[in-house]
Amino acid sequence: MDFFAAQDAARERTGRLLWFFAGAVLLTVLSVHLGTEVLLAWYRGTEFHFRPHWALLPWTAGATLLPMAIGVVSKWASLSGGGAAVAEALGGRRIAPDAGDFHEKRLLNVVEEVAIASGVRVPEVWVLDEEPAINAFAAGADSSSAVVAVSRGCLERLSRDELQGVVAHECSHILNGDMRLNFHMMAWIAGILVLSVLGQVLIRIAPHTIGRAGSSSGSGRKQESSSLPLILFVSGLALLVIGSVGAFFARWIQAAISRQREFLADASAVQFTRNPEGISGALKKIGGLDEGSQLEAPRAKEVSHMLFCDGATGFFSALFATHPPLTERIRRLDPEWQGEMREGPAQEPGKTDAAESGAVPVAGLSEGQGFAAARKLLAELPAAWVDLARNPASAGRLVLELLQAFEDESASDSAGGLAACSVPQRMALLDLALSAARQLPKAQVRELLAACERQAFGDGVYNLFEMMLLQSIRRHLGVASGMRAAAAVRYADGMSLKGPMQIVLSAVAALGAEEEGARDASFQRGWGALRLGDLPRLDVALIPVAAIERALQECEQAIAALRGTLLQSCLAVASADGVYTDLEIAFIRAVGDAMGVPVQPLSSGQGGC
Repeated sequence: MDFFAAQDAARERTGRLLWFFAGAVLLTVLSVHLGTEVLLAWYRGTEFHFRPHWALLPWTAGATLLPMAIGVVSKWASLSGGGAAVAEALGGRRIAPDAGDFHEKRLLNVVEEVAIASGVRVPEVWVLDEEPAINAFAAGADSSSAVVAVSRGCLERLSRDELQGVVAHECSHILNGDMRLNFHMMAWIAGILVLSVLGQVLIRIAPHTIGRAGSSSGSGRKQESSSLPLILFVSGLALLVIGSVGAFFARWIQAAISRQREFLADASAVQFTRNPEGISGALKKIGGLDEGSQLEAPRAKEVSHMLFCDGATGFFSALFATHPPLTERIRRLDPEWQGEMREGPAQEPGKTDAAESGAVPVAGLSEGQGFAAARKLLAELPAAWVDLARNPASAGRLVLELLQAFEDESASDSAGGLAACSVPQRMALLDLALSAARQLPKAQVRELLAACERQAFGDGVYNLFEMMLLQSIRRHLGVASGMRAAAAVRYADGMSLKGPMQIVLSAVAALGAEEEGARDASFQRGWGALRLGDLPRLDVALIPVAAIERALQECEQAIAALRGTLLQSCLAVASADGVYTDLEIAFIRAVGDAMGVPVQPLSSGQGGC
């Protein structure tokens, strides 16, 4: 599954949607203008002739676009809290890292395993306590503000394998760039719907202006006053119709795009877990339940395109279905399915995961290496460190200690023993700690980010170790604190980024080999995959760390496919000698974090802590 091409496809769909939206806005403006001219002709008692009064167009356009713009901006502002704002609006509750409930603890473990296996940062985990149906969603402006939320029915009715399939489906939405697309659609539709709301307001106001007719003196004023209720009613009705028609087509576009994204997410979930029975079993249970996937929250319809399955019912819900039919999704995952559905609870509290897992992977599909490595990695982490990482109150302190451990690689007992942990273990702890730290108030997140930078720059030396770790810290804490936004896309081809990519690959080559000849060979192996002509390897000893950091910032502005190709080239350089060193693993993770590209767990073969 090419996730990077999928992200670019999602970006292209956003662009096409923007053009559709622009066309809908243009037609809306012209409709309002035409309605205004008809209303003016009726009010003046003259016969209407369609001869556009262009001098009037700026006024009607402004009167139309202003409330729409306010609607878009206000909706986007309401979503500025990231996925947590969406989960809270649906009645969700954030699961505490020390949750004692069996089902909630199992969900936390599954989310951590799937997130680390897929290479995304560990998202916040929420539960919709009042929803007995089986459903879930991922929401957020990007991976650094993402949350995964599941219904109570999802927790209590799904086995661990089925829960893994659902969570993997949602993590793929994070990977494929679907979340930001979903936020765009919600904001744009809200802007068009503002006209309908304004029309409803005018219709409600109209009856209250009838009494003013008798209070006006003079025949001219009396005629104007007596016409006011009708003018308001007709204007409101026109806006209601225009806004509703615009919203109709906007939701139709939204549903068409969303249905295709669901097929990609299902396939991605199978790639992560290598167990199609997990996600197909969850879909079969939805088909076998009376509640199905229908949510009871009043705002379920608004976020239906984000859900694992359709969350609303009714005629219009079927017309604007944001998900493919349940049976079609199951058959794509299980071609031999005979139509039977499932029902019943999943596992009783107290049973072990091994006893619970009853799904058998399809022949030829063993458990994914990334998923197996993530589960093994988390299982090997000392419980004390994991508890510190999961707790928001102590996560910041652990982040600073991890930074200290990377600063001084020569002291094996520095930072409380963290330097003795392998790099994959430290990166896993960092993932957990950053996820917990994002739950802190924004002011505290900013303080933590400032403390990390003071620690990195305080000694006057900014080394490669500090730069590598700060890439992760800055990206994820910067987004959580509102101090950093996703970089705009500026580069669509590698020729524009030959210099920065040459620096990045030269740095990877320098970390993996001692001999100059070996470094040249590994560099050429990765550079050749880019197909950008011949360039020599640079001597990284002569390149300041700040220059490497700037090169990564430039590469962040490339399209997703190009960033993915660069990451694959980095892996080719690092694996040229058949092994990954700790330094290579740390730097590749830094490259991925700097560019917003997921990196699956890499094993150095080094002992644990």
